[in-house]
Formats: sequence, C-alpha cells, structure tokens
Amino acid sequence: MAELPLRPMCAKMLCNSGEYGCVDEALAIASMLQVDGIFTKNATGKDNIAARVSRRNNFEACDIRESLEKLVKRKFGIENKTFEGFDLGTEKCKRVMKCVLSGFFPQAAHLSTDSTYRGIRGAVLHISPDSCLYRVQQPKWVVFASVQSTGDKTYMRDMMTIDKEWLLEIAPHYYKQS
Repeated sequence: MAELPLRPMCAKMLCNSGEYGCVDEALAIASMLQVDGIFTKNATGKDNIAARVSRRNNFEACDIRESLEKLVKRKFGIENKTFEGFDLGTEKCKRVMKCVLSGFFPQAAHLSTDSTYRGIRGAVLHISPDSCLYRVQQPKWVVFASVQSTGDKTYMRDMMTIDKEWLLEIAPHYYKQS
C-alpha cells in the first residue's frame, strides 16, 4: 500500500482487487477518484469552460490508470482470482462493490431517523446534490470516498450503496452487529 501513490483507502482497495477478481475495474475506479469533475452536465457560456476542463481530466484519469496498472500488475503482480461460472452480471458487480468497500469501509454511513446520514463516529452527513443518489429513494447504507463541507452541511461525494452485511463480512474487526 505504501508504494502506491494514492490515499491509503484507495491503495487498500487496489491491493485487494485481485482477491475479488476485479483488478481492471478497481484500477478504473481508483484513477477516476484521483481527478475532480469526471462527469459533467450540458454546459453553455461560463460553464462550457468548466466542461472542457472536465474533458481534459478524463485524459489525466487515463494516464493515471496506465501508471497504476504498471505498478499493480507488473511490479506487484496482482492478478485476478478466478471464479466459477460466468464472470459478469450481478455477481461480478457485487464483487467490485465489495472490493471498493474493502478499502473504504471506515467511511460507511447509515440513514438515521431524521433523514440525514451518520458516519461511524457520529458525523452528520448528507448526499451531495450532484450525486445520482440525490434524487432516488435514500439508501439505508452507503460508503463514500470524500466529503465536501459547505457552510452548515457536510456532503458525501463519490459514493455507492452497500449492504450492511458486507461491513460485517469485510471488516469484522471494525464493525459489530447491533
């Protein structure tokens, strides 16, 4: 982990990716987490400049992925574990999500009764309005890669939904059933 030029949680995810059979997917996720503004909305005027910068970030993410792939596959020899049956669909998706969670498990949050999220240490968190999860039924459990504070709220960014049971499976040393 120390030899990867990434934040520890992202490096942990990449180091675990072979066990989940998703090295390529983890490389893509890790590289996209290194740049801001990968996804953009249709833009005009001033926002058009920001959209162009965002497109340039996509090329930086590709360069980052290539560099990480050289380290992960060639230097460290991390390879995909093989799984029985077809290696696609729901089962593959679950493995990719569990791989992400294996690195980011300390940044899980659950939906509380007041419709906010609570981090493991009690922080009050909100889904970012830029997230695709903002306009859907609020999931009970999420994991996030970063936060953004704006005045009175702290927003979770780069997030995905998870099953509570995955936390107990992946990080039993960190989470206990309650």
